[in-house]
Amino acid sequence: MTDVITDGAVAAGAQLGASAADEWSALVTTAVMGTDRRMPPPPAPGWDAWASSTDPAVAVLDRAAAVVAARRAGACPAVAPQGLLPPAPPDPRPACPQACGAHLARILGGEHEILLAEWLERCEAAELQLPWALLPT
Repeated sequence: MTDVITDGAVAAGAQLGASAADEWSALVTTAVMGTDRRMPPPPAPGWDAWASSTDPAVAVLDRAAAVVAARRAGACPAVAPQGLLPPAPPDPRPACPQACGAHLARILGGEHEILLAEWLERCEAAELQLPWALLPT
């Protein structure tokens, strides 16, 4: 069994792709204004399948997700970097004590945020590694 794409399907796909920019623009405007001040516009042809929610905010998010997925599906991959970065050298410093890591976690969680700079300076002065689990934070 072979799949055949008809001319009508190609035309519908092209129309949907062309309307993605218009749909995105309308959704962004509605999101910026807020659905309480501006109701989402009716979906363009082809985008109405994602407008299933009665809540306007959810409908805007659903339609925006559909537009983003469609735009990413049609995007060309980025050019690969020319050279890979060399791996980072091993860090010979000892790990930060567990209690200090717990203090850092609380600081990053919003408790005494003003102490973050001092905590980092003291960790550097003691020549200790930061807790690996908290580095992305």
